[in-house]
Amino acid sequence: PVGLVSVVAEITDSGNSVRRGQISLRVRKYAEVVVTVSAVKLRESLSPDQFTIQLMEVTSLREQPVTSLGAIIGSRTKRNLAVGRILTTEAIETAPDIEVGREVAITFTGHSFTVTTRGLAMQTGRVGETIRVRNAVSGKTIFARVTGANEVTTEL
Repeated sequence: PVGLVSVVAEITDSGNSVRRGQISLRVRKYAEVVVTVSAVKLRESLSPDQFTIQLMEVTSLREQPVTSLGAIIGSRTKRNLAVGRILTTEAIETAPDIEVGREVAITFTGHSFTVTTRGLAMQTGRVGETIRVRNAVSGKTIFARVTGANEVTTEL
């Protein structure tokens, strides 16, 4: 149990009860967790030098704390983080392979050909997801599957 806990205590002398009463204790939980050593901005890519491992009180922490610096590799923040804050799994996400507004390579594949052109991402996406992209040459918006960092493919 954590938080405020009440227990009954009894003082005895040679097996005879001398005094009995209730004692309230505040039980706190501590854990080795990842803590910010510098401010981290929204959607910023994370690197281990922005954090340290520290023993912190986590009694009232409502989110799952990150306990390893290795867990942040390839991640970015979902919100701003101040110095000295415990990093939680809910505050980070895997960085997308494509960001809205970024230039992408669009590969069109057919039965016996492949054509590549430039485009603009209209949605954020990760490998395997289908997103909207605008063809820079034709100006048309199409749906394409994310195949890598800033790369999408669609079949004709």
